[in-house]
Amino acid sequence: MDDAMTLHGRSLFLILAAVCVGCAGRGTAHVAPNESLPHISWEIRSGGDTGEADFVCGSAKRLAPCVLPATRPEGPTMTTVHVYVHGIAEPTTYVGKIDAPFVQDFQKLGEVNTVVPAGSKPVGVTIAGAVVTTKPGSYTLGVRLEARQAKGAPVTVAEEVPVTVK
Repeated sequence: MDDAMTLHGRSLFLILAAVCVGCAGRGTAHVAPNESLPHISWEIRSGGDTGEADFVCGSAKRLAPCVLPATRPEGPTMTTVHVYVHGIAEPTTYVGKIDAPFVQDFQKLGEVNTVVPAGSKPVGVTIAGAVVTTKPGSYTLGVRLEARQAKGAPVTVAEEVPVTVK
């Protein structure tokens, strides 16, 4: 168990940012009230070897509660958190942080600094193959980004999503 936790907790705990231009296929439904402004969408998945097997919750289905099983002694619970930054009429740089305290060792990662070309498909920022905490409780997925464009003042794009670990 300790070897599996170390393998999953250190080797598979990745942030794959900005290399996914156009690869944001699942979970990228446009749900912003105003699509012409900088915005994000998000999704939490769980299960399987990489944490991708089952949809848990997301911005496209806001009524679904975000409930994850805690990691147990018999094996880790894997999760994947997807955050998609959306393109608009002008190139937009998104800079900020994703905070996922329900993921073990997450405080070491979570910085976002990516450019979305004008009119582009969403760019995925993903925490993949992460191990869910062993501590049941209430947590918050926090996304706080500043969207910068050549013209105009920066725009804050933020989400706070309640997550329960049982």
